[in-house]
Amino acid sequence: MVTHNHGLVVVPQNDGIADEWFTAFQQRGPNFTTQDYTEPNQQPSTMLFYHDHVMGMTRLNVYSGLSGTAYIIRDPNNPLDKASSPLPKGEFEIPLVIQSKAFFTDGELAFPRGGPDRANFKNPYWQPADDSDTNLVNGKVWPNLNVKRQQYRFRALAAANFQTFNIALDNAGTTVPFTLIGSDGGYLPAPKTVTSTKLSTTERVDILVDFSQFAPGTKIIMRDLDGDPPDTLGVIMQFTVQNTTAVHPPALPTLVARPQLPQNAPRRTHTLHIHFDEDGDQLRSVDGLGFTAPPTEYPLIGSTEEWDFVNLGGGEHFIHIHLLEFQVIERQAIDVDGYLKQWHLLNGHLPVTRPVVVDPTPFLIGAPIPVPPYETGWKDTARANRGERLRLVTRWAPQETATGGVSPGQNQYPIQPVDPNTNAWYLWHCHVLGHEDNDMMRKMPMVGLWVANHAYTVGTVVAFQNVDYRVRVAHTSSSSQTPNTRFDLWERVNNNDGTWQPQIIYAVGDRVLSGGQLFRAKTVHQAQTGQSPSGNPTRWEPLPLQACPQLSKFCAGNSDPNAQACASLGAANVDADCLDSLEDCLAVCDVNVQSPCSGLCNNPTSFKVPDGTTFNSGALGNGAACFETTSEIVTGSCTGLGSGRQLTLNGKVEPCNGANWATPLTGQRHFGYCIQTTAGSGSSASFQVH
Repeated sequence: MVTHNHGLVVVPQNDGIADEWFTAFQQRGPNFTTQDYTEPNQQPSTMLFYHDHVMGMTRLNVYSGLSGTAYIIRDPNNPLDKASSPLPKGEFEIPLVIQSKAFFTDGELAFPRGGPDRANFKNPYWQPADDSDTNLVNGKVWPNLNVKRQQYRFRALAAANFQTFNIALDNAGTTVPFTLIGSDGGYLPAPKTVTSTKLSTTERVDILVDFSQFAPGTKIIMRDLDGDPPDTLGVIMQFTVQNTTAVHPPALPTLVARPQLPQNAPRRTHTLHIHFDEDGDQLRSVDGLGFTAPPTEYPLIGSTEEWDFVNLGGGEHFIHIHLLEFQVIERQAIDVDGYLKQWHLLNGHLPVTRPVVVDPTPFLIGAPIPVPPYETGWKDTARANRGERLRLVTRWAPQETATGGVSPGQNQYPIQPVDPNTNAWYLWHCHVLGHEDNDMMRKMPMVGLWVANHAYTVGTVVAFQNVDYRVRVAHTSSSSQTPNTRFDLWERVNNNDGTWQPQIIYAVGDRVLSGGQLFRAKTVHQAQTGQSPSGNPTRWEPLPLQACPQLSKFCAGNSDPNAQACASLGAANVDADCLDSLEDCLAVCDVNVQSPCSGLCNNPTSFKVPDGTTFNSGALGNGAACFETTSEIVTGSCTGLGSGRQLTLNGKVEPCNGANWATPLTGQRHFGYCIQTTAGSGSSASFQVH
């Protein structure tokens, strides 16, 4: 397991991310650093909570109880947190942790033992949701809380695996208004009196309820207005008013103003997918990428960005971004069918290696939907509804920084979130636990600005003029040689929209837009200025921008009956029919271009290592060598490389002295490992892995 304190400002090595896990038997995840965390608690007043965050097991461990609640941070300098605060305190401030679960008759938790299709060998025990039929609060099923006749402060947390609760208070059929004063990131800018509020997994809301207005014996039911059936999942808990002296609440206090966040960095557009592979098995992803695909987001510390999320399927997705609190701008309906067809036309079938961004603007429907009251403050989780675009603004700086009070490249956090060598990262992901456990999660290293006269190590990523660059060769930077001028020292990491750009190292199968045309890379190469895809046929293959020609191209010669039907559809050349079948046809006809060595080498030698066996490369010769496998590797060793020659595992240099490589090995890349050696002496050199 590994513990993530949700919403805490903490260094990435102590953030409890999915591959930093450890066991009682000294087993370690690929990015494990320490099991002793320093948690500064230097951020505005709020309620956090902590939970297990192991990739593939979070839904099981949280459902089983491995989550801690009511991690309350109080600011001694905030009048609302002082002893003189007008807000309820002591016995009148109560955390409410709301969950949904199912039980067997003996009280054992009933969690799904298998997925919808147990023949799905990739995910035999997974399904995206569970069969919860019972609500719990603070670990008790449909509890009752006796309350005195005065105002209470409830710090509510939604901690179910996937449910969204629509909370309301019911007095024998009469709705009881309540007041919101806070959400995920602390106090709202102003109190909001409401009759209901939604609350999705990991979201928090700070509620004031005045029981002084009710007679003794009154029973108030907290309901989930969307719970079905209403008599079970529609009931959360009960409050029973006791026979005490009525104490009426003071006037609502002034809360905490929220700064404006003008953007100074490019907008990011992300897509949330449910899709099916060639076997018909259900998969989920963000941007068509899995957890083990190399990072594509490198936020610049101190910068402010807009992040947009287009939900293309799979129900609601709860977007959580580590390290910071963000602001929700709006939501808007979108033509999912039209957008998805255009996305697949440009990107092919999932998974992809480098997504081409589709601008959602032409597909938007109706007017923007304003944020509800509980989202008017700072948030670390926001609900992306199916069929909508969700817009957020993220500023990589403390909440308390004033408008315009930070510049790109400036770190104002009380911790150091930027690893100098880009070897540590935060996460962003869907917080539906069954989704994040199955690849709806991405790594997110923070980066700093490029500076002159600095000794850079290989792999370090920096920002220069709102573009990210990665070091190819260790060197000391010079003011006369910026990253965009030295292709030999730097590669451009991404361009955020999928257009062809010089200095990017493209992988086989990468798609790009250039000059109004669509192209697919035929070889691993670094793009050079003046060598655009249209004039470089040895490296780029043009692809049709219409659906029927794509089906004809990709499905031609495929003996699969489904592929032959798709080829016939393409030959008929009815564009609407081809678009309707494009996604399903590409699942059969379009090749999976992802591999562990994508973007690192051409024509790698593929191999397998069955459990309990060893693979030996044999003599590597004097040239550069490249091998890849999707087998699980425990360790390996290497012998015989000549002086100056290196062996790397997924880009990490490993020793070649006959000793076993240190464990845990570096994390997987596209669900496997790429082993490379540089050219040089030592033709009889070899490696083995097991």
